[in-house]
Amino acid sequence: MKLNNEQQQAVMTLGQNVVVSASAGAGKTAVLIQRLMKRILKDHVDITEVCALTFTDAAANEMKVRLLKALNQEYIQTNDLNFKDYLNQQITLVETANISTIHSFCLSLIKNYGYVLGIDPARSQNILDPAISESYKHNALDKTLQQWFKDHPEQMRLLTDAFVRNPINLSPLKTAISNTASYLSGKPNRTKSIQENLYLYSATAFEDFPKDILELVFKPFETHIAILVETFTHLKSTATFVVDSETLSNFQHHLYQLETLKSKIEHRNISFYDDLINTLNIIVPTVRASKKDSLEEANDKEAYKQAGSAFAAALNVCLKYYYPKDSLFETLNQQKVLLKHLFNISLDYLNNFDEEKVRANGFDFDDFEYYALKILQHDNHHIAHQLKNKYKEIMVDEYQDTNEIQDEIIQLISNGSNVFRVGDVKQSIYRFRGAKPSIMQNLMEIEDYETIHFMFNYRSTDKIVAYTNTLFQNIMQYTPNSNYTQKDMVSAGRGDHENDPLVELQMITLGEEKMLADDKNTLHATAIANRIIQLHQEHNIPFKDITILSRRHADKIYLKKAFEVANIPHFVDDRSGFFKSNIIQHILDWLNYTLSLDDYYLVSVLTSPFIKLSYDDVATLKVKHNTISKGLKIEHPDIAQFIESKRLQWKDKDIVSVLTDIININNVYHEVLSIQVKTNIDALMHKALQYQNTNNPTLQGFMHYVENLDDENNPESTPLDENEDVVRVSTIHQSKGLEYPVVILWPMGRRQNMDFKDDVLTDSQVGVLLNDVFGPYNERRKNFLRSITEFKQDQEDLEEYIRLLYVAITRARDHLIMIDVVDSVDTDRLLSHHLIQNFKRSTDLIYPVMNDRLIKHTQVLSDTIEPLSLDLIMESKSNETIYTSKYPTQSLNVDHDFDGFEFNFNENFIHGIRYGNLLHEAVENLPHRTWNDSDLKQYDANIQDILIKYNQNEFTQRLYDFDIKEHEMPFIYLEKDVPKQGIIDFYAVNNDEFVVVDFKSDNTDAQTLITRYQTQVEKYVEVLSLNYPNLKASAYIYSFRLNAYLEVI
Repeated sequence: MKLNNEQQQAVMTLGQNVVVSASAGAGKTAVLIQRLMKRILKDHVDITEVCALTFTDAAANEMKVRLLKALNQEYIQTNDLNFKDYLNQQITLVETANISTIHSFCLSLIKNYGYVLGIDPARSQNILDPAISESYKHNALDKTLQQWFKDHPEQMRLLTDAFVRNPINLSPLKTAISNTASYLSGKPNRTKSIQENLYLYSATAFEDFPKDILELVFKPFETHIAILVETFTHLKSTATFVVDSETLSNFQHHLYQLETLKSKIEHRNISFYDDLINTLNIIVPTVRASKKDSLEEANDKEAYKQAGSAFAAALNVCLKYYYPKDSLFETLNQQKVLLKHLFNISLDYLNNFDEEKVRANGFDFDDFEYYALKILQHDNHHIAHQLKNKYKEIMVDEYQDTNEIQDEIIQLISNGSNVFRVGDVKQSIYRFRGAKPSIMQNLMEIEDYETIHFMFNYRSTDKIVAYTNTLFQNIMQYTPNSNYTQKDMVSAGRGDHENDPLVELQMITLGEEKMLADDKNTLHATAIANRIIQLHQEHNIPFKDITILSRRHADKIYLKKAFEVANIPHFVDDRSGFFKSNIIQHILDWLNYTLSLDDYYLVSVLTSPFIKLSYDDVATLKVKHNTISKGLKIEHPDIAQFIESKRLQWKDKDIVSVLTDIININNVYHEVLSIQVKTNIDALMHKALQYQNTNNPTLQGFMHYVENLDDENNPESTPLDENEDVVRVSTIHQSKGLEYPVVILWPMGRRQNMDFKDDVLTDSQVGVLLNDVFGPYNERRKNFLRSITEFKQDQEDLEEYIRLLYVAITRARDHLIMIDVVDSVDTDRLLSHHLIQNFKRSTDLIYPVMNDRLIKHTQVLSDTIEPLSLDLIMESKSNETIYTSKYPTQSLNVDHDFDGFEFNFNENFIHGIRYGNLLHEAVENLPHRTWNDSDLKQYDANIQDILIKYNQNEFTQRLYDFDIKEHEMPFIYLEKDVPKQGIIDFYAVNNDEFVVVDFKSDNTDAQTLITRYQTQVEKYVEVLSLNYPNLKASAYIYSFRLNAYLEVI
């Protein structure tokens, strides 16, 4: 690729630390890889001398693949034999190079150097499952409390008085300890952090606070005095009916005092605090409406009244941060002892938790960074010095999401001038994981660092880029800690095209109509579905080009329903994760076949990328030889022998080795699979490693482990093929780093910080903050430090909210659409400090900017949204190939529909969810005749009653007389060239007809059952008609609950 000036500078700058600020679409990934290739190919830096750290496994894999490709191309093109030898060496080292996530890098440090801390090498191979780790935490916490009640009764009395309201419920105290321990776990130096925190509680004056903490004292007042100036100025402007000179003078005087106070705060003069109460002692004159008032006078007085109310509300918010100075510091000093005890018990808890993990000889995920840092700090940084001398280039991607420990690790392995960092503070959206964008912000201000700003967006159209600049420049001028500066103003690298769509904002106003939130969301989803249909029908935009972005998973429910009503093909990520992806399913099916020798799984094995038979080939085997396995031995003996030899080999191998063997068959992993698919496999391998390190791992146990695993919803792992023509719905976090041709944004609501409800609040900068417990009833109120820290965290939440909005908007490549449903639109509302602090939804910020500057198309609709619908496009039967087969069913995992039913069974005997499966299995296994007590004795009495009613049904007895009776018949068919599988519960055939029966245990009426399953049953009949084209067909649903056959065909 051709680099622009800033990109070229980023690739070429050497001999000093580099920080690259790369806005969305600026090509940072390409530059990272270009620099890496340049360092290896041009500067001859050995790949073992490079440490490249990425945010995701997919990014690391992509970097390796691109590097390998470049090395191979260079190898082919060069005639220099010495250079060829060098390149050959580099190529062989790519797979094991230190190109990984920082967590993987930390784990490698533990594996390679853990001996300096006496870590058992086997421990680094045993990564504890989160559920297991959580149980160890509970054990450690209980043990810690028992120890302290026994050994430290006086300290425990103070702790329980502070945190426990009910003597039999220690949960608040446990939460306080857990929160404090989590804070300490994220600190590079726990002892230092505790000392700094306790020092704050020793202060007797503001001047005792460190500079960064004193800055936090100014922040809430800076924001809220600015709001008071705004609201009081507006109040003064509405007092048009006031003619009294004294009142007008008072207005002017109060405004002057507010401005003076504001100026003191802006100049960081702490004496403002002493002036605060006097300045805010403002009495707003009231006015009364009169019957004599004209319409204009009445409106003026109402406007004044509303402005007065807004000012009074703002005044109350400001005053909640004020504490009398004497009691402020007295409270902190009194709490110091309590805080010290809390730190000590939390340290004991962390030690006990670590002992639990040592006994299990394993690490949890959070241990990687902690122990890596301890290794680097050990013995006067001995290992760190080795790595400083080893690495000539350290590259870090997504640096805006780095935490304190990660930053310390990078500093320790650097020689002081060899770190290349790239990121974008505006895209830091992982605060909940401990990310501190301030780390990158601070580095960009260091003079010795080369800071480079990428000034072009190569992703989005000029209209989207211009809109993004205008929107965030206006919004961020009112945020206290961040701005959208000139260096953030990027230009479109794609050029300007007049025909590019305008950015859309569609505001659907309800007016007088009142709606519940659920109805609003349904209407909102319908409006989005309508817009999708318009884009598809009027502009020929493929469904796959359209993505809806939402902050919450909950919004997807409404979209899914709306798309189903409108017949829009869609994929709504239901958090099912990578275990449903095709390649993972092929691998798991091969493992299942190894255990069961079942033809059902053999189909998947043979059609996988590892063997690559077609579905036609497999169907032919079944038709010609009755069973697929038998046909395989005759038609493809080499494949049959290969599969059997692998099965026998794997009996003596561990699970990870078996998986490794499978993915390397025909070199599929390295030569066939994409980076995305490799990432899915890597995730499966990680789970296999976790399981293998448990006691007595077996292949059958691993399959059970996988079935019961909470699948990880990961944007790198999805069962959807990228070419499927369906509308996608994704969360904004999942979309990070991606781009979409058309983005429709579901507005983001604000969230309350739930941490504020806990007795202990923690903050990476301030430390641990407490409530003050006072009075005979142990009432609780925030101490001053906690109060200003809550403001700090509120502002951090606000800033991350705006960054999340930035990430969402900058995913759009060609077309950006925003749709919202609101009660009304205030066309006169402008951005202000007050609005930034009090808005409810993202549209509250977006609309004033678009409406004020008319920079883009804005559409406000007040009429009702009527749902549109696409015609269902049904494939003709001639384009649909169906294969039928009767596979052995002993090991089939049959998924029957049994949601929603309810029987009067003894639930102590069996969980309701198993009723359906038990009934199906019984009907399948029992003989085709009237059943006696001996037949039914294996089943519970309640199950027997249901089965007897079915067996004695007249139509059941009639079906027993048919010539052919088959249960659980699997079949394969092609739908739009996509292979599908199904299972027919039961069918019977005689000379004149065949009858299909689908067994259901749903708790519903007959008509609902028919409506719900008619299409499914018709598919079964269609399948069997291919085998029995000349016979009359009929089909029924048998309802166990209704004890009735319901005719479908």
